[in-house]
Amino acid sequence: MQLYDKIIDLDRLEMTLLELCYEGSGVSKKEFENINLEQMQAELVTGTFKFSAPKYLSNEKRKYSSFGLPERLITKMLFSDLADILEPIFINNLFSHRKNKSYKHAIINLQASMQKNLTGSILRMDIAKYYDSIDHKILLSMLEKYVDEKTINLLQNMLACFGVNGKGIFSGSSLSNLFGNLYLATFDRLITENFANSTYLRFVDDMAVVCKDMKEAKELKEIAELYLDEKLKLKLSPVKSFLREVNEGCVFLGYNIFPNELFLLENYVAAANEELDSILLGKSRLTNEQIKTKVKNVKARLKNTCETTLQAKVEKIYQILKMGGDFSKLQQQPPINAITTEKKPILEQQSLQSSSLNACCDYELPTNLQNYRIEMQIATEIQSLNILHLTPWEAFLCVKKWHENILRRELT
Repeated sequence: MQLYDKIIDLDRLEMTLLELCYEGSGVSKKEFENINLEQMQAELVTGTFKFSAPKYLSNEKRKYSSFGLPERLITKMLFSDLADILEPIFINNLFSHRKNKSYKHAIINLQASMQKNLTGSILRMDIAKYYDSIDHKILLSMLEKYVDEKTINLLQNMLACFGVNGKGIFSGSSLSNLFGNLYLATFDRLITENFANSTYLRFVDDMAVVCKDMKEAKELKEIAELYLDEKLKLKLSPVKSFLREVNEGCVFLGYNIFPNELFLLENYVAAANEELDSILLGKSRLTNEQIKTKVKNVKARLKNTCETTLQAKVEKIYQILKMGGDFSKLQQQPPINAITTEKKPILEQQSLQSSSLNACCDYELPTNLQNYRIEMQIATEIQSLNILHLTPWEAFLCVKKWHENILRRELT
């Protein structure tokens, strides 16, 4: 059975639609009610189906495309089949968007290779505007080896929605990631077959090669630039591509990697610090579940690194969540002038060891408060601590404990 026969199967179209709905892929009620699978199948059979122009979403780094529901059905089916067909042609050290491989494995493998080649050199390569530079004809010629003509025509129809002058593919989907892996597959084999004694790793268009010496690294770079230009119409980024000795470290996939040390890049550390501080001070406007996801992602990036400050903040947030602290309540506090001075009976003081109170008091806050008079600054301290979800008396005890345990210690 040819690939196109699988795509036009009505039962599979229906199953894929249900999978998209089940996976939470943003299928709206209106989209679901308006889609006509029988008509869509008929257009696919006759070859008259046309991809609609996508919508574009963007963040600070990249522009993403968003297809309509019919197009998402087709790209999902195409990815499912093409991934199985193309997987055998990829080298082992391609770590992007593949089962049981990730950027973490790329980092581990690169550092291990550096440890084995302490006197060697590293060639770091990055393609300038990779997705925008992928040539449609070259990509389709690669795919022609594995799929039938009707599928190629469908893919050509899809690619025509993107780029300028036959260059540029969409980003933001599994299929585009697969194309990104495929487009450099011949380049991967060129490097691994001609420089078998070097260690070559790739994640999409981020590449690193550990060579025995600088001479070999420079030779490899010349060959790589020539092949990329002549065969794939790609250029190396002059900013992100460089040659270094192994002991000087290598910037790769958001890390500064040394043979025996691993650091996150400064811009990520600064952004993560800002996010974690915002969470700890109750200014993040995230739910506890969102905070758990955010902190889990940061923790994954921190694994095996030397970033002790970030690690301490992550562990602090985990402790607060484990103790039952609810960060989302910090967003619902009354204004500072709404606090009364009413005190609870003194017998209730012993029952104030709540998780939220302990969490606030345990968080290490600034200590440059020597000139503060605690009796005159209670309201200010409560506001800076973001503990307005506590009663006035609980807040007073928390500030008092902070004053006794931190301020006096600093003064002595």
